[in-house]
Amino acid sequence: MTRRPYLIALGLFAAVALAGPACSAAEIPAVQEEETPLLEESQEPDEATAGVTGDEAVDESSDLCDGEQLAVEEVYELMTDDTIDVTVIDIRRPHEYEEEHVPGSLYIGIMQDDFLQRVRELPRDGNYIIICWHGNTSRSVVFNMMREGFSSVCDVAGGYDAWRAAGLPLEKGEG
Repeated sequence: MTRRPYLIALGLFAAVALAGPACSAAEIPAVQEEETPLLEESQEPDEATAGVTGDEAVDESSDLCDGEQLAVEEVYELMTDDTIDVTVIDIRRPHEYEEEHVPGSLYIGIMQDDFLQRVRELPRDGNYIIICWHGNTSRSVVFNMMREGFSSVCDVAGGYDAWRAAGLPLEKGEG
């Protein structure tokens, strides 16, 4: 299955994120062989992390968003607004990112060995928008980043597929 590596990486990310920095390999729960939902029932986002779209997505406070899913048009507006500092993080596979990605996006591939380390090195008070291929994997990453203490993180509804379908700018190469 093509989704299994993403699910394994998300499971490990969630296990380490929820266990904290003192987590050892023995404490990480085994990943099931069958395909599982991205968020277990007990990990469902609460009201603060539940996805909304529309005018509610942009917060006038210091935090840009609070776990919401944003439409691609909203993300593009935020990226092109010079008064807002926002970092788009592409979590897809390296060859997918190199083929085409959102201009100016930061690549932190979820399948990379240093994914969790690189995420933890980001400033907790930054504004982050996570993009994956279809908009599913990014939901779990947003949820787990918020549990890690990130105050302003959201994701792209529909992911790269929706971005491309909307005809929004893309660039090739390493970025």
